[in-house]
Amino acid sequence: MRDFRVWYRRAAGVAAVTSCWLALFHGTATAATDAAPVSCPFGSADLLLIVALLGGVAAAFGVLAFIFREQSRHRAKQLLRQSARLDALFTIEGNFRALAALEPQVFVIWSDSHARLALHTMQGTVGVPSKLTQLLRFGSWLHPDDASLAAENLARLQSRGEGFVSNASTLEGHVIEIAGAVSGADTVMRIRAFSPVNKELVRLIGDNKRLKQAIQDREGILDAIQTPVWLRDARGTLTWVNTAYVSAIDAKNREEAIDKQIELFETRQRTDLHRMSQAKKPGRIKLQTIVNGGVQTYEAIAAPIERGSGGAALDVSMLKTQRDELERQIAANARTLDKVSTGVAVFGVDRSLFYFNEAFAKIWDLEIAWLAAKPAASEFFDQLRQRRLLPEQPDYRKWRDGKILAFDRTRTLDELWHLPDGRTVHVVKDCRDDGGLTYLFDDVTEKLALERQFHTLIESQRETLDHLSEGIAVFGADGRLDLHNPSFQSIWALPEEMLGDQPHFEDICKASDTLAPDPDFWHTLREAITGMPEARDTFSGTVAKSDGVHLAYVVTPLPDGGTLVTFADVTDRKRFEEVLLERNEALEASDRLKTAFLSHVSYELRTPLTTIIGFTDMLAEPAFGSLNNKQREYLDHIKTSSEVLLNIINDIIDLAALDAGALDLKLAPVEIETLIEAAELGVRERLSRANVNLDVHIASGAGTVMADSNRLIQVLYNLLSNAIGFSPEDGTITLACRRERNGVAISVQDTGLGIPEEEQASVFDRFESRSKGSRHRGAGLGLTLVKSIVELHKGRIDLRSTPGAGTTVTVFLPDNHPALHKGKGGADRKGARAIPAQ
Repeated sequence: MRDFRVWYRRAAGVAAVTSCWLALFHGTATAATDAAPVSCPFGSADLLLIVALLGGVAAAFGVLAFIFREQSRHRAKQLLRQSARLDALFTIEGNFRALAALEPQVFVIWSDSHARLALHTMQGTVGVPSKLTQLLRFGSWLHPDDASLAAENLARLQSRGEGFVSNASTLEGHVIEIAGAVSGADTVMRIRAFSPVNKELVRLIGDNKRLKQAIQDREGILDAIQTPVWLRDARGTLTWVNTAYVSAIDAKNREEAIDKQIELFETRQRTDLHRMSQAKKPGRIKLQTIVNGGVQTYEAIAAPIERGSGGAALDVSMLKTQRDELERQIAANARTLDKVSTGVAVFGVDRSLFYFNEAFAKIWDLEIAWLAAKPAASEFFDQLRQRRLLPEQPDYRKWRDGKILAFDRTRTLDELWHLPDGRTVHVVKDCRDDGGLTYLFDDVTEKLALERQFHTLIESQRETLDHLSEGIAVFGADGRLDLHNPSFQSIWALPEEMLGDQPHFEDICKASDTLAPDPDFWHTLREAITGMPEARDTFSGTVAKSDGVHLAYVVTPLPDGGTLVTFADVTDRKRFEEVLLERNEALEASDRLKTAFLSHVSYELRTPLTTIIGFTDMLAEPAFGSLNNKQREYLDHIKTSSEVLLNIINDIIDLAALDAGALDLKLAPVEIETLIEAAELGVRERLSRANVNLDVHIASGAGTVMADSNRLIQVLYNLLSNAIGFSPEDGTITLACRRERNGVAISVQDTGLGIPEEEQASVFDRFESRSKGSRHRGAGLGLTLVKSIVELHKGRIDLRSTPGAGTTVTVFLPDNHPALHKGKGGADRKGARAIPAQ
C-alpha cells in the first residue's frame, strides 16, 4: 500500500510537468503567431498547439503505462507476501485449533458490536448451548445468581473494557469458568469447563467461604446473646470472647480482652473450669464473681473442643428469680382457680391430664390420687361414662373422638350436658396454642333452677302488680316510664297507646296536671325522677286530686339510677284520721277529767278516811275513857271498814296512775328478807284477827333484787291479804322465797277453798271478786294491781289452784340488772320464823 502511494505521487508529478510544458509551449506559439503571418489553413500557432497536445497525450500515456507496469509488479510482490502471510496464519490457526481442542471451551468475539461464535468444543458436555443466541441468554442455562453476575460482567467488559474471570454453575450442576478480555478493537469471552483440580480448588474455595460465613454468623449470634462466652487454645490462652464477656470484664473491646488476657473468674475458679474442660463431656459449676460492682452468680459451662476448650457463663440469678416468680405466679393462679366454682382441666399434647383444680374433682366426684396419676383424656371420659355421668350417645366412641377430644379450632365446644343424675353441666372446650386442650365444667343446675324461679317470680310479681290497688310506676335514669301497672293508669287516666311508647315524665305531667293542680307536687316528682340531686333519698307525701281523692305517694330511688313511685288512695284513711282526731280530743278531755277526778277523790276521800281511822285509834286508847265490849267491837268494825275502803281507794288511784303511765318506779337494790319482813309486819294484825298462821321459808342465797321496795311490799301485802281472806280458821299460809336461774321467785300459798279452773283466767281482771263463802271482801283490784306492778318490774306472775286444796301465787322477778348481786350462801331459813294465830 505504501508503494502504491509512492507511484501515485510520481504519476501526479509527471502530469504536472506535462501541463507545465504544454503551457509553456502554448505561450511560445502564441508569441510566434503574433510575430509572422502563416499561409496554411491552420495557423502556425494552432499547428504547434496540436502538435504539442499530441505530444503531451503521448507522454501521458507513456507515463501511465509505466505506472501501470510498476504497480502490477508491486501487486505481484504484495500478493506473494500476503500468500506467505496467509500460509503462516493458517498454520497458526491450525496450531490454535489443535491447542483449543485439548480442552473443551467456547470463544465468542465481538467486532464492531457484532458477535460471532469463534469456537465451540463443549457441545453436549456440561449443559452449554451450541447456538450463539441461546448461549448469550445466560438465564436459560446458568444458575440465576450466576446468570446475573455473568450478564453484569459482560456489560462492564463491553462498556468499560473491564476484564473478568468468574465461576458459574449450569442448571445441570456443572461448574464452568467464564472469562472476558479486550483484544485490540475486539471483545472476547471464553467459556471453559473446569478440570478435576480446578473443581477441587473451587470446592475448597467455596467451603472456605461458607466456613468463614458460618464462623461470622456464629460469632454474630454469640455476640448478640447476653451470656459471656470464650474460647481457649490448648495452653488455656483466650483466643476469642464475645461482647457480653467484654462487657462483664469492663474492657474496651475484644482485642483488649484477648491481648491483655483479662479473666472473668479467679484463678481457683479457672482451675475448676480447666479440669472440667479436660473431661470428655461438658461440665457445669456455679461460680460467683464481681461484675459491674456487684456479686453475680453464674452457672459456668466448660466443654472440650478439638484444639482447646470453650465455655459460657449463664446468669442463673436472673433465671432463679424468674423461675421463682413463675412458680409463685403458677401457685397463685392455682390458688385462684381452686377458689372458683368452675372446674378446670388441662390436657397436654399427649392428651394426659396436665392440671386440674378442686372444683373439677368435686363436680365429677373423682379421687385426687387418681387424677394425680395424670390419666389420659379418653380414660377420664370413659370413667365418666362408666359412672353414667355423661349424656347418652348413640355412638359414644365417635362422639368422644370426633367431637370431645378432636383438636379443631374451627369447631368450638360450648354446650349444656344434661346428665342422667339430674344435673346440668355447662361444658366449654378450648384448643391451646401448644396443641393441648382445656375443658371448663360448670354445674349450672342450681343456676337454671334459680333462673326458672326468677322468671316464675317475675311473672308472679307482674300478676301481683297488675292486681294491686296501689298505682306503681318505675322511671328509668333517662326519665322514661319503664314499668307500670293498671292502677297507675287508672289513677291518672292515661291512654293505653301513650303508655305503650314509654313516655317521658314530662309527657305524663302534661297529660295529668289537670287532675292534680298542685305545682309543688309535680316539681318535687320532676326533681326526683329527672333531676340530679346531691342525695337520692326516699321521701313520701300526699296530694289531693281535683275529684276529691287523696293520694299518698312514696318516691324510692333504685340502685340502677331509676326511680320507683307508688300512689295509694288514702281518701278513706283521711276520713278515719279526722274521726280519730275528734275521738282523740274527746279521750284527752276525758283523761283530763279523770285525772282531775282522781285528784279530787284522792284529796276528798282519803283525807276523811284518814281522819276516821285516826279518831278510831284515839278512842281505843284508855286515856279517853274505858269502853265496854260492845263499844270496842263497834270501834274495831269502824276501823277495819275504813282501812278496807282506804286500800280500795289507794288501789284505784294506783291503777289509774298505771293506765296513765304516771307511775314511776324507784329502782334500787333491795334485800329480799327485808321485803318479806315488811310485808309480815303489815299483815300481822290481820293474821291475828283471822286466826291464821304464816310460815316463812327463805332459801339460802336469796340475795337482793333491783326493784321499788315500796311497790314490792305492796305486792306481797296484797297477796298475803288475799290469802288471809280465803284461808279458814287455824289455816296456814306459806310465804316462800327461792333463787332460780335468772331471778328470784316469791310464792304465797294458802289452804283455802281454791279457784275453779274456768275462773282462773279472769282472776287478774279488774273488779273480779268471788268470796265463795270465805271471809274475803274487796273490790277485786288487788290481784290486778299486783300483776301490773310485777310486769312493770319486767317480771311475771303465775297462779296455780286446785279446788278444795288451796291456791299458790308465784311472783318471778329478774335479776339481770348490773346493780344486782346474788346473795351469799348460808343456812336455809325454811321454817325459821312462824307467826301463829292468836
